[in-house]
Amino acid sequence: MPIWRGTVDSNWGTAGNWLADGSGSGVPTALTDAVFDNLSPNCTVNVAGVCRNLNFNSGTGYTNTITMTNGITVGSTTAATASSVTLSSPMGINGSGSISTRANNTITLTSNGRQWPNAFGIGSVSVSSVTCNVTFVGNWTINGTLTIGAGTSVQYTFIGAINITCNGNLAFNIPSAASNAIRATAGSITTIIIAGNCTWTSIAPFNVGINININSPGNTVNIGDNCCYGGLGTAAGSNFTHTAGTVVTSGTFHLLYASASASYTINLNGSSSTSATTTNTGGVNFNNLSLRTNVINNAQSCTLSSPICVVNDFSITSYAGVTKGIANLLSNTAFLNKNITINGYSITGTTTFRLQGTGSWSENNTLTSGATGFGLSNPIVINTTGTITLTSFVGIYSGSLTYTAGSFVLTGFGLRVVGSTLAGLGSAGIVIPTLYHTTTTAGLTGGARITLTDTVALQITNLIFEGFNLNRAFAYGGNIGFIVNNFNYQQTSLVSGSASQFGLANSVTYVVLNSFIFNAVSANSSSNIMQTLNDSTPDAIFTLAFGASQDVFGMGGKYINSSAGQTIWSRKGLLTSTTNWQNWTYPKTRFSTFTN
Repeated sequence: MPIWRGTVDSNWGTAGNWLADGSGSGVPTALTDAVFDNLSPNCTVNVAGVCRNLNFNSGTGYTNTITMTNGITVGSTTAATASSVTLSSPMGINGSGSISTRANNTITLTSNGRQWPNAFGIGSVSVSSVTCNVTFVGNWTINGTLTIGAGTSVQYTFIGAINITCNGNLAFNIPSAASNAIRATAGSITTIIIAGNCTWTSIAPFNVGINININSPGNTVNIGDNCCYGGLGTAAGSNFTHTAGTVVTSGTFHLLYASASASYTINLNGSSSTSATTTNTGGVNFNNLSLRTNVINNAQSCTLSSPICVVNDFSITSYAGVTKGIANLLSNTAFLNKNITINGYSITGTTTFRLQGTGSWSENNTLTSGATGFGLSNPIVINTTGTITLTSFVGIYSGSLTYTAGSFVLTGFGLRVVGSTLAGLGSAGIVIPTLYHTTTTAGLTGGARITLTDTVALQITNLIFEGFNLNRAFAYGGNIGFIVNNFNYQQTSLVSGSASQFGLANSVTYVVLNSFIFNAVSANSSSNIMQTLNDSTPDAIFTLAFGASQDVFGMGGKYINSSAGQTIWSRKGLLTSTTNWQNWTYPKTRFSTFTN
């Protein structure tokens, strides 16, 4: 390997300056090393330099100065060959040239406590390798732009629980693909500290599993479009944190989710203000935020250690080719100030989504009967001085929707609800044009029950039931009932046994004004019984208004009082302790009379 001796002049590109040691001589190439030791004099990189390994710490280490008039590219053009950069603590560095490493299978970066003042690239020059393992020895400080990635599909794994302090810009040059990632190593997670007046950019959203900490007191960090965090490659303990500094956001930031990956944490101190801007002196306010899914049926989640704020658009965005993926936010509050678009769903989300501005809410998917991949399980609170307008049907799946203040416009649309709570809508006089009550379980709890809480009954124009399957049930809990114009229960499959029931809360009043349809295809008369939730008195009050039509087949009643309205007639069904319910009586014989 060539050793720098500078016997002819101080120029890197002069062959006679490099001492041969038996494994190579002349100016280093991508297949030979460049070695500096305690006997090496000053060096000027007068041409674009290349080498396989760049070592400034041979012997007792380089103590003179390298002048980076040009850059040096480190790494073999043979992808399988390992490469390394080793700095020396006392070495001097002049000039503005960069060090760029090829995206070889294995890279080792050793700082020995020396800061690098210029741009530095980690795996930033493409080779044929699709994996790149980067091992860090000691903390690194980069004062120029830190670029990670070569613009090609490569999976990076960072090894070493060290800090990379980035005082210049941070640029991720990794394209979007399901497997493209900077992976963290469990128990040895690398942290990038964004510390200067700088810009963080990314050419596309990809998976980021290492720690990122914005800790830039007195400075401003600009986060650009398509920057991202999370997804494939996160390890237990991975986190994205704001510690200090003003942050300005633009474009869309992506929090990513992936199958079979550990949960991660973000702590960004988003503003709760309804007039929040994209500049935050004490945290991060996202311009737009996308929860970007990777695959269907994933289990990964993101835990919020502090609130997040979205100034403009919030969305769940399924990865290309994925019909609807899962994105779960856990804990704390997301303050959402404009539009919400759901093209994915949440199954265990616990973060409260507070809708506190003026904007639209839509779910970009055709919600069909029996569908399970839809909606939000997060608590949703509408508390605004503006207007929230539905522009499609939206789903509430094992979550809650609470209205507190503002205008909520549902014209032409409505809700699809599974096992959730609806609160505050009735007392606000909000009418749901269509509510699909979708069931997922047998019995009268869990995915079968909608809980209504308020001081005034919930008003619904069309109440439609779906999700019929074997012995699934429907139920209503809470302290208030509903007032429905059209009640439509059209069972489409045979149900056996008595477990498929319809539950109402004890002592609560439910009213149907125009049309009551309850058609159940039952194997026996004890199926599809409308009863109180605890199967005892006091009765539930189910009132069919005078003048309303009714078509009831296969439904019985138990502890139901309908005395305030017209008699309910069932063509089949067991009646027990009901008031103003009757079974039809059919003639036992038929006869005819002829008169001439």
